[in-house]
Amino acid sequence: MLVFVAHYLRVVLMVSLAFAVLGSRVVAAVQGSSEATVAVLSLSGHTMGAGYAIQWVPTGPQAEDVHLDQVAQGVGTLLRGFEAALTTYAEDSPLLRWNRSQQTSPQSVHPEIGVLVQIGLGIHEQSEGALDLTALPLVRLWGFGPGSKKNPVEDRSTPPTSDQLKQALSRVGMKYLVFDPEEQVLGKRFPELELDLNSVAPGRAADLVGTWLEHHGVSSYLIDIGGELLARGRKPSGELWAVGVETPSEHYGSGIEERVVLENEAIATSGSYRKARMNAGRRISHIIDPRSGRPVEHGVVSASVIQSRAALADGWATAMMVLGATDGIRIADQLGIPVLLISQNDQGGFQALRSQTWLSRQKRLSKEMSSGLSHLLGRTLLTASVFAVIILAMAVGVIFRRKPIQGSCGGIANVMGESGCDACESKSQCKRKSKGLPQVEEDALT
Repeated sequence: MLVFVAHYLRVVLMVSLAFAVLGSRVVAAVQGSSEATVAVLSLSGHTMGAGYAIQWVPTGPQAEDVHLDQVAQGVGTLLRGFEAALTTYAEDSPLLRWNRSQQTSPQSVHPEIGVLVQIGLGIHEQSEGALDLTALPLVRLWGFGPGSKKNPVEDRSTPPTSDQLKQALSRVGMKYLVFDPEEQVLGKRFPELELDLNSVAPGRAADLVGTWLEHHGVSSYLIDIGGELLARGRKPSGELWAVGVETPSEHYGSGIEERVVLENEAIATSGSYRKARMNAGRRISHIIDPRSGRPVEHGVVSASVIQSRAALADGWATAMMVLGATDGIRIADQLGIPVLLISQNDQGGFQALRSQTWLSRQKRLSKEMSSGLSHLLGRTLLTASVFAVIILAMAVGVIFRRKPIQGSCGGIANVMGESGCDACESKSQCKRKSKGLPQVEEDALT
């Protein structure tokens, strides 16, 4: 009897473990099946001197009708029109025409110019002047931006003189813009005032592509234009879109500093570790502080900012690169902006600095992801427990009635019962075997 019980308990344990594994695989299969049946579509190309990559989930009545070639054509047309309006390299662009205009009274401008100027004015005020869309004369002066080949410091042998710097600064300032957002007219207080929208344009392009996708029924996507990313919805697996903040390096593919999960948000990263040049024996950054007119000299080499829209994240990332670690984190904490700054010390090592909102946000999302894993584990254990109880109940009946589970004798095969017969054999089978009679089906003996 004890042997019989022991074997049945062993069966219960083995079956419970088997169902635990099976349950986890079933849950994983159910979750993974949607990802397998719904493929993530992707598209890539070039715009505004940088690459772009778009991923989207074709789910929903409208989204299923949006084919890859349709997205390629629609997004391509959108980005070409956007670039043509805002570039400072094409002679006939609306932005360049405004820059060259001698008219100071407000004049009608391209709608996207108005949108970006309004965004820039807001960030300029909140960042204490760190972002300035009129800083093009300073950018040129230090050998960056359009027309830099004709710049007096292009030979990189001498820095600008104090007179040159003073003259350039006199033509810089958001306060010299006259903008009416309702009428979409933009004026300038002196004819030489110029706009450079590169600090917000890639992010705005990502926002526009997202709007195009949503208009065509796509609610889940990840857009990357020049390193400015916008995410909406979730992947087919149910997970949020995740991206990586790159470790600062002159070479691409140097590694990931931090993994960031986006919850219907945008993230932009600005850095000084690639776009730099030597001037008078010194390595100077392309990030120009519009308040001093000089390249930044603090240790921050990368700034990542999370916002609801990519254009806002783009502009704030530039502002944080100008502000540096101390002022950047101070303003980020005051305004509740998630910011990650990476600074480099004199020995070449890196240190990450995070605003309070960045830390609390990462902590909250990590907790939610852990909670999701715990929920999955709980369902798996519940499934295993239910099967274990069923098997145990069957085993109890077998133990007290001393009858095997019909059709399932594998776990107690070859175990001898009290009658000296195999526990899996019926009495008639055991009797015929003991008399040397041929084995026949039990139904034939009745």
